[in-house]
Amino acid sequence: MEALISRIEPPFSIAIINKPRPSFNNTGKIILPSYFINSRLFTKGWRDGMPHEGLYILGNWIEAIGANLAALGVDIEIRDSDQGKRLRILGDAVQGAGNFLIAETTPSDGLAVLGNRLQAIASTGNAILAHREMYVDELINDQLEIISDSLQAIGSYVTAIARLDDNPPKAAGNFIQAVGAIIEAAGVLNIILSDKEKGDLMRSSGKWVQGFGTIIQAISVTPGLRELVGQSGDQEEDNN
Repeated sequence: MEALISRIEPPFSIAIINKPRPSFNNTGKIILPSYFINSRLFTKGWRDGMPHEGLYILGNWIEAIGANLAALGVDIEIRDSDQGKRLRILGDAVQGAGNFLIAETTPSDGLAVLGNRLQAIASTGNAILAHREMYVDELINDQLEIISDSLQAIGSYVTAIARLDDNPPKAAGNFIQAVGAIIEAAGVLNIILSDKEKGDLMRSSGKWVQGFGTIIQAISVTPGLRELVGQSGDQEEDNN
């Protein structure tokens, strides 16, 4: 059996229907397997104005996992290029998926949606470029990576501005992520300028800074954890 979450009037109601797999219908209702509905993640903290909070929280943790996998991949890549690139491809792709999920489950907030979509495009672009580097070692790969990292920094900054008033810890996480993306871009530039050792160090540092920022973001929207970063669970500010 599957469950349809339908926002009729607060509080939300759950109706059981027969569907083969999770999907969205044309009215914006989301169809989820019943085991998702019964989990704590999707039943705790749903409030008026947040029809997809569970998926939104999940998206933030997917982004955090992906960002930190990518950081680990860069560290390994410095010592073992192919194995590290494979892990970086996976991490950047997962991070991009998380950003897309966040964007699609955010209430009507054009600036935050735009920021997350820019981050998703940039992360996906980094994954594609890392895959290309495994077969074609060209200067253009590094040049495009700088553009992608810069786009990610812009997306993170835009999202931070959108959340600065209603969720300061989330905004702080996005600002940290933007700084990390800039450091990473600077590292790639150093590699282009033939200072590979410094460039690798900056790339690795930038990735880990981004990973740290995404963890702060995920904590700031998770019931039971958001208090760790000073975010009140009574405020309706969690949607990035």
